[in-house]
Amino acid sequence: MNHLTSLHSLVGLTQLHDLSAKDNQLRCIGPELGTLPRLRKLHLDSNRIESMEGLEACTGLHTLGMTNNLLTGLGSSLAGCSGRLEVLHVSANRLSSLDGLEVCTRLRVLDASRNQLRELPSTLAAYHLLQVRTPADSESGLLIQHQEGQPDWTLAKTIVFQRQ
Repeated sequence: MNHLTSLHSLVGLTQLHDLSAKDNQLRCIGPELGTLPRLRKLHLDSNRIESMEGLEACTGLHTLGMTNNLLTGLGSSLAGCSGRLEVLHVSANRLSSLDGLEVCTRLRVLDASRNQLRELPSTLAAYHLLQVRTPADSESGLLIQHQEGQPDWTLAKTIVFQRQ
């Protein structure tokens, strides 16, 4: 584990494409990412981040890794990168819903496993579900069903969407 607590030192790195600050002590994302116009991949896994606030300025983001943080919601922070974001990893957080995800019109891979999800937002109806993988059934791509016939989204490991 490292001890990085902020991303202040990144200001001015205008050519940076890929940033990995995994396994640190970050509690927030901060506005510094807005100074990185070419940032395409951001990995902030295994920190203490509670909010995605600060991502609004990341308009070129293609891949975002926020696994194993303290996120309780996505909020509106994904709006800035919604036009390009294709891969989102938010597993092992405290998410109870994926509200805010509907703005990600190019999303292809979503890992929201190990959260407290019970359903996907109804606004994702514009997507055709191609594949859902769970740890118990990762090869077939089938989603395990609850007794009531409803999918248990907490078991989902990978979800792949295709725009209709």
